[in-house]
Amino acid sequence: MKEFIAYCGLDCETCEARLATLNNDDALRRKVADLWTRLNHVEITPEMINCSGCRVAGVKTPYCESLCPIRQCAMGKGLETCGGCAEMAGCEKVAMVIRNNEQARRNLESEQARQRRPPQANYMFCLLAPSFCAWRRRHAVVLCVATAPTPSFCAWRRRPRRRSVRGDGAPPSKHTSAHAASSTFDARSARSRCSAHSRRRGA
Repeated sequence: MKEFIAYCGLDCETCEARLATLNNDDALRRKVADLWTRLNHVEITPEMINCSGCRVAGVKTPYCESLCPIRQCAMGKGLETCGGCAEMAGCEKVAMVIRNNEQARRNLESEQARQRRPPQANYMFCLLAPSFCAWRRRHAVVLCVATAPTPSFCAWRRRPRRRSVRGDGAPPSKHTSAHAASSTFDARSARSRCSAHSRRRGA
């Protein structure tokens, strides 16, 4: 979430209180103070209009610093914004803002969607020592194991498996299947190696 999005979803980057602070604009401070006084039915002076942003380090208005119930609640829960809170849908605190500001609501809903998105699988590769036939003893088998709770097959393992290299018609073992899925596996070369091995053993 962009750092200038407040805990309640409002965009501090476009807030006139922040703009007055950045530009040291006293006329804009007076305008904001008058507007906020009328909206909140409490006296707000131009001297109070100094704020760098809700979630940004720096000066805050007295209300944002210590009185805003939304900011205090989210900070107490260690949340990035209210969009990461499981109780947002029924929260009366944040409802005071998102009922009247559609953009703030959309900002928090996009954060909710991001939080629900499953993490990308992290894959690790295990090197197993082959131990089944001569050509397998000379080659390493690479298996792909997913470390996240997602399907445990990476892209190359989703490809259709090749036919078993065994000549007896028996289904391939899990080791053979894993090796057959490898992009570097050459079935024709494997057959010739296995045949040569069988002839040597017969001799």
